[in-house]
Amino acid sequence: MSSICVLFGRNINLIGQGRLWGCLWFCCWLGLSGCGPGTETVVPTETVVPRETAMPVQVLDEHAYVQMSVGEKPGLRIAMTRRPDGLTVGIEIEKVQERIPQVTLGLSVGGLVLTPEVVEMIPSDEVVTYIYFINPQGFPLEDEAWDELRMGIDAQWVNEAGELIQRERYLHVDAESAGAHFSNDPGEWQRFDMAAYEQGVADHAHKMVLVVDQPTAGKLTVVIEDETGKRVRNLVSGMSVAQGEVLLPWDGLDDDGELVSPGRYQWRSLSHPGLETQLSMTFANGREDAFHAFGGPQGNFTAACSNGELIFFAASFTGDKDKILAVEADGALSKTFAKIEGTGASGVSMIADDKWLYVVNDGPRFGRKLLPGKVELPVCLSRYDLQSGKAVDFPGGKAFTQPFHYVWEPGFSHETLRGQPATTVQGIGISGDALYVSARDAQAIIKIDAATGEELGRMPLPRLGPLTSWKDVIYVTVGQSIFRIYPATGEMQVAVKFATQTPTGLAVGPDGSMYVSDGATHQVRVFAANGKPLRAIGAPGGAYAGAYQENRMVRPQGLAVMGERLWVTEDRRNPHQITAWDLETDSVVFREFGSPEQGTGASFDPQDATRWVGMGSLWEVDFDAGKAEPVVVLQKEDGHLEGHYSGQRQYTFTHQADGRSFLLGKGKINTVSEILADGRLRDLAAYGSISNYVSGCDGFPPVSFIEAVYAQYPALALKARDPQTPIKWGEGAPYSEPEEAVLWLDLNGDGLSQSNEYSFSPRGTTFGGSPWGIAQRDLNLRMPLTIADGRTSMVSLRPIGYISGGVPQYVSLSVAVQESVLLEQANGQSLNQESMVDGDGNLVINSSPMMLSYSPEGKLRWRYPHPSVGRSGSPQAGKSLAESSNFLGIAPLDDDVDVFILRAADERFFCMTSDGLFLDELFSGSGEDASPDEVLIDSMPEGGFFGYEEATGKYYLQAGSNGYRIYEVGGLDQVVRQTGSFEVTAQTHAAAARRLLR
Repeated sequence: MSSICVLFGRNINLIGQGRLWGCLWFCCWLGLSGCGPGTETVVPTETVVPRETAMPVQVLDEHAYVQMSVGEKPGLRIAMTRRPDGLTVGIEIEKVQERIPQVTLGLSVGGLVLTPEVVEMIPSDEVVTYIYFINPQGFPLEDEAWDELRMGIDAQWVNEAGELIQRERYLHVDAESAGAHFSNDPGEWQRFDMAAYEQGVADHAHKMVLVVDQPTAGKLTVVIEDETGKRVRNLVSGMSVAQGEVLLPWDGLDDDGELVSPGRYQWRSLSHPGLETQLSMTFANGREDAFHAFGGPQGNFTAACSNGELIFFAASFTGDKDKILAVEADGALSKTFAKIEGTGASGVSMIADDKWLYVVNDGPRFGRKLLPGKVELPVCLSRYDLQSGKAVDFPGGKAFTQPFHYVWEPGFSHETLRGQPATTVQGIGISGDALYVSARDAQAIIKIDAATGEELGRMPLPRLGPLTSWKDVIYVTVGQSIFRIYPATGEMQVAVKFATQTPTGLAVGPDGSMYVSDGATHQVRVFAANGKPLRAIGAPGGAYAGAYQENRMVRPQGLAVMGERLWVTEDRRNPHQITAWDLETDSVVFREFGSPEQGTGASFDPQDATRWVGMGSLWEVDFDAGKAEPVVVLQKEDGHLEGHYSGQRQYTFTHQADGRSFLLGKGKINTVSEILADGRLRDLAAYGSISNYVSGCDGFPPVSFIEAVYAQYPALALKARDPQTPIKWGEGAPYSEPEEAVLWLDLNGDGLSQSNEYSFSPRGTTFGGSPWGIAQRDLNLRMPLTIADGRTSMVSLRPIGYISGGVPQYVSLSVAVQESVLLEQANGQSLNQESMVDGDGNLVINSSPMMLSYSPEGKLRWRYPHPSVGRSGSPQAGKSLAESSNFLGIAPLDDDVDVFILRAADERFFCMTSDGLFLDELFSGSGEDASPDEVLIDSMPEGGFFGYEEATGKYYLQAGSNGYRIYEVGGLDQVVRQTGSFEVTAQTHAAAARRLLR
């Protein structure tokens, strides 16, 4: 025999569940079924009218009503009250076609059928409520009798003509349909658990409901804390609510699903109309808008060519969104071509005619891990139809061919441990129906059938360099000469003899003049068609730091000539750029910058939002004009640690009272650098885990670092000298194995690293950080560290003074660990994640499954639900964040707290306060299938920055992978914070426990 389990409480629609959910839950528990109109027309004999009664009727409270209907039936709720003088029953039932139903109520107690009398009918727009009273005379009141309370209900809706519209039965347990007649047999009525019902009504009186005044329609977040301020429950997060009083029931559970203890608690809320993002401008994206990439986020443009109508550029390494570009004579983007997946990612060369663009890639394909030593790799040839812009297969359905192979090996020396893969292709040309490739490894020009992509033959030549073609003539550098080769006749002649030892690019102009990129002087040398030296374009010198010089190239590579302009690609990242030179004046006509490296962001000076740092340069941004220009190259070597580390994710400006300014970089290696008077950077300190230190340097850190590691770990030094060790250099080498922390400090002030300048955390410790780094606010550096016994501590490095050249003096890591503060451990947490420090020195760890915040004393301040890496979700009322892999920055919100933004792995952006209250999700959508608009973020926005300009009070967010998009974030000035307190009594605690059991 079934019993009725009651769902208590007012129908407060908090998350879209409301009355229907209560109905479904209750009726599914009962196993009730059947609804719909009957087939019989019934004309009522009388209208239900309240009868006269001298007995006062108790008004039933709203919370006493229980949902009884299920499915598509008209809604039905009931309520009961037992009194010494009788029983009051309330039935609330929905109208059908605005008609009030005639209701038949059957009740029996202990087998005795009762006679209910309607004493009041209360109509409203959608429902009508009948109040029944049952005289106690003649029926038992003992508690045992109420164990056999049964109830059955029948309702009929009739139109004005007296025709039956619909008939429903409720609370019948026979097998008849819902439209059948009311059963007069109490045994076919549903049993009602009166004791459970009354206990539930009593418990509801002790239900915990928070009342929050929402000042305006928008978003609401509420958290509950104990008397010590420790977070107990994230109750609702960014919930959309209307203006006015908001009722929020709390089930008494904490975030772990455990019932809290009786005592005093407080709640804190955060309300606002909703945050908005408005695109202010985009820079470092060529001259394209925010939704079309000027190149891709990996690799530099190195190859260039022209077919007389378009200029083409390509990078050796490209990812999902990288493109090969074709631009018009004025630099406007004409077409883009997607790199073929599976082709090499270390070298690229191109040639185009009036129909086809041919692209040759070599080196390992993206993602392929090569074992030490020499490896045979294929050269890959692909082709594109210029009219459609699409890749065209070769015969046999081949997306690309592999006309020949070559031997690849890492190209580095022991002294510097730097260098690039020794790729083979030096250029490609076209003559007739054949392609000609300069293959350094083979010391030969390899002829390829343009239609099939298969090798046709080889022309041996020593010391081969860049190769191109013009009017069916092949031009190639051989040693210090340029040769002309006429494939039709086989004739070969010296066209030019030049002085440079390192030609890196070659192009031929419309008049037959020749242009050679000079890797020694970093200029482009020009020769007349007859071989006469004419001039050098650009200022000599190459890499530099300081004021940006537009007429100074750094590692010029691919060249293309069209009309009166020379286009030059440069193998540099500070900044990525392509320049166009006027050949009459040898001056730069215009420059195209971008795209930034994937995972990096541009940040600005909080004292002056026109000063931005990105792509290794300081930029001056003009918001009114929507333009940005590089004004300073930060470092001569492309990156920190003498150029070994160039993958910094993000920077934060910090200024001191003495006028000194610093950039704090976060990434695989966290860096501290001073901004000198001329804008250049000077590295002062660097820290991270040993393994991330190596990975950040692409496997080849400074030799001084390797020496320091081997001095710290003699067993690894022996392993490195063992001839059986398969990997001696690069990632996977013995020096990359430890997970302890390392700190470099420029003790002698020379800006270079020496082995005695490194210190390490004690053996067995683990650096608590990820490749996304630690976002610091000032020179007081904080980092989590897992110590040998598995506990986590917070290491604080505070300058105790300044040493030579103004370098901050920190204690060694071993001393810092001894003085570290143990963190209040949260069981099951993964703390070796990215972290951030707020303005009060509190640490926020991007841990899982809860994001955690700790005070400087190591006390747990708050927790917020955060799923494990690789999972995604979205913040809803009381729900968790999506996986958030990157803190984009933190800024003041008011006098008490800061505000920060996280970029989630599924291209979503979440805004929170430093005391752990969720604010809002930004942007309208994400993903490649969404339509672009000003507030849409694309599918690879891995980098970014969030900050606040002190003078104007404006918040800016840089996000997106197509250049640097700058958004202004509005609504943070309308945030309202409220607090309140309440008591969890023994009675409310017991009621919550009973509800939990139910």
